[in-house]
Amino acid sequence: MFVKKLILVAFLFGLAKTLSAQASLDTTFNHTGQLVSTISGHAKSCIAQPDGKIIIGGYGNYNQVSRYKITRVQNNGNLDSTFGSNGLVIDSFFHTEHDEILSMLLQPDGKIIAIGRSDSFTTFSISVARYLPNGLHDSSFATNGQLLLPQATYGSAIAAALQPDGKIIIAGSHNGFGLLRLTSNGIIDNNFGTNGFVSMFIGTANYGGGQAVAVQADGKILIGGSSYHNTFYWAAIGRFNIDGSIDNSFGTNGIAEYSMRGYYDEINCIVIQPDGKIICSGNSTINASGGNPATTAFMILRLDTTGQMDNTFNSTGQLIKSIGNRTDKCYQSILQNDGKIIVGGYSTNANINIDFAVCRLLANGTDDNTFGGNGFVTSNINQNSSNFNDYGQSMCMQPDGKIVLAGYSVLSGFGNFSAMRFLNTNVVGITSPNKNTSAWISLYPNPSRDIIYLKSTISLQDASLQIINQQGQIVMQQQHINGNHSTLPIGNLTKGIYVVQIVTQGKIGNYTIEKL
Repeated sequence: MFVKKLILVAFLFGLAKTLSAQASLDTTFNHTGQLVSTISGHAKSCIAQPDGKIIIGGYGNYNQVSRYKITRVQNNGNLDSTFGSNGLVIDSFFHTEHDEILSMLLQPDGKIIAIGRSDSFTTFSISVARYLPNGLHDSSFATNGQLLLPQATYGSAIAAALQPDGKIIIAGSHNGFGLLRLTSNGIIDNNFGTNGFVSMFIGTANYGGGQAVAVQADGKILIGGSSYHNTFYWAAIGRFNIDGSIDNSFGTNGIAEYSMRGYYDEINCIVIQPDGKIICSGNSTINASGGNPATTAFMILRLDTTGQMDNTFNSTGQLIKSIGNRTDKCYQSILQNDGKIIVGGYSTNANINIDFAVCRLLANGTDDNTFGGNGFVTSNINQNSSNFNDYGQSMCMQPDGKIVLAGYSVLSGFGNFSAMRFLNTNVVGITSPNKNTSAWISLYPNPSRDIIYLKSTISLQDASLQIINQQGQIVMQQQHINGNHSTLPIGNLTKGIYVVQIVTQGKIGNYTIEKL
């Protein structure tokens, strides 16, 4: 009996270690799992490359003015000296005094698109630039790799997404929601809306706007943010058809709005599930009252394909999650291959300092208690300093499933680019080109320009298939596949590496393909 108890204790101890490790810092990243770079400024976007390298972009001071800044970090946390100048790109636009990167995209060919704002005295512009994989300007894009467009005409640029054909969708605010579409070479796409631009009035006044964007598998475009209603802000999401016209089959006249806690709700990220359901993540704030300060919490909603709340998600279609004492802000969400949802941002700790924060939810919207403590983990770069604050702003998942949260850390002054990497041991990550997790599936020819054939050693029963690009976006879907064979028409995809995921009878297979 003593031996059995000893074995049981050992088993439970090992299980506890395993569960806690699933959300611990990854010490193979910069030896500590944390990185505070020497790059001054605020990081606003991060992307994981297929080779495990991490691109981090934002803005910061250079010669007394704010400039685009992009760095690339190797898988071990060291700066990649082959990128830009010793791992850093600093960029500016003609006659501008303030340039900010607010979003980035990674094309399948490895080129990097940066989107943000550039100001010059009283002139405010959308700015877009494209860089080669080595960080140099791509002169084939727009004019010498750069594009400036007036905000007065095209609104602001907060978020961006790639269409499967390589066109670029830019979302922001312009009398409500605003969407701009560029061709793959940086030219305004006049086949979209009016002169490449569309807008949507939301709420009761034009104080809200767009902060998130995603492209559905059918080409329709979702834009999310907030709408103003008589001193309060509601979470808002709209949908446009592929030509830029409003999709009136979504919500009410193309928009769905939700008030969570009656003061300020906003959507900062949109992720589309393989079944078409829509995950919206952001923040919900309760106003100060009765001597109590205002408090902000993570907000996660799941909508069905028509914009209605999905009540199979946390019973109500919504989750308000408080992590710290006062201010918790969520900026990014990721959908794992197993349906679990990761959300990231920052949280206020007991000392009223700011920590990086990551949560993981089960597919049904409840806490995944195998991740950290009660489904979340927080971390501070310098726990010994009462004045050190870490603001998580963007998150990405590496091919092996590890989670990188990037932002900026402030001890004094403006702050520096920073990042943390967390273990995520029970998720199937994106496979590398030489690793096939689905031995029961064959895809050929691979690489291919037009068609890839699927052959299965087991008979597929009502299987689903999706093709995912390097940004984690679903670019093609097939449903109700039966038998041993299927055909994947990939001719409309842009060149690059993709992941094919097949789900059938409780099995999940991942396979990497290359489009020539």
